[in-house]
Amino acid sequence: MRAPSLTLLCQFVIKAWSKVKTETVVKSFRKCSISTPLDDTEDDGLPDSDEDYS
Repeated sequence: MRAPSLTLLCQFVIKAWSKVKTETVVKSFRKCSISTPLDDTEDDGLPDSDEDYS
């Protein structure tokens, strides 16, 4: 079996990412506490529970 071409791999990644909703990415970043406020204020810190993101 031969390895797939770089072009085919790139097409696969583009197609996969196009199916991911922006909202899913945003919520995932928030859940991992890797979001930055857009108004230059400090984050309030880590959430107390998962309910903060429901």
